[in-house]
Amino acid sequence: MTPSLPRRLSREPLVEAIWEMRFDSAQGAPLGDLLPGILYQEFRDVFPNVVRLPAADIPRPIVTQDERLRYAPTLRFEGGPGEHAALALQVGERVVSLNCRRPYLGWAVFRQRIADVVRYLPGLGLLDRPERFSLRYLDLVDLNPQPSLAGLATTLRLADLDLTQRPVQMRTELDDEGLVSIIQVASAAEARLEGAVVRGVLIDIDVICADVEGFWSAFEERLERVHDRSKRLFFSLLAPETIDRLGPVYE
Repeated sequence: MTPSLPRRLSREPLVEAIWEMRFDSAQGAPLGDLLPGILYQEFRDVFPNVVRLPAADIPRPIVTQDERLRYAPTLRFEGGPGEHAALALQVGERVVSLNCRRPYLGWAVFRQRIADVVRYLPGLGLLDRPERFSLRYLDLVDLNPQPSLAGLATTLRLADLDLTQRPVQMRTELDDEGLVSIIQVASAAEARLEGAVVRGVLIDIDVICADVEGFWSAFEERLERVHDRSKRLFFSLLAPETIDRLGPVYE
């Protein structure tokens, strides 16, 4: 991590951070039936509250034929009081994810919670075909007036139209050094955060690692690499004055 990148922001714009792992089973085991119970028994002290998600009611034959549903979580284990209240563990037929909502716990804590889950998975003997993992950050940067892209390090024109002060939705994909980064930007976005409606620019960065060779042994090193890529992309999108407004902390 270069010194020019802040360690954290005093005015945290994060809405949610999501780590997700997708997998298959060569044994054909019904993981959607087995895995939630196993994980709940192991992590119920951290995630005691169980929420059944809509995908749990969809018949399995439909799920297996529809790629959009194949990786949909069916159960959500929500964190208990204290530090873990912002966390949730989600499980489905071919997916496990760890979500961190506001207030963001910081990368050191989030990384440790991810590692706790991942270290437990290989010993189950069920997830023998990992497919990929990803790290996704959704940030809402409060920029006024809205709609505006003026706080970003970008200029956007369509023919002779300046789109900087117009509602915009953009999506692009970058493929570099084995990582796929999906970047989405939407101006005039809003969300209810901590009881207040916040309006600004939504920055959605999803970095995917599909390198499955030595998946378990190399996981933590690859996770750091994915996080580093995500963080660099985020700050590269912000104008210097926007970074200053968010209260960068470098030490």
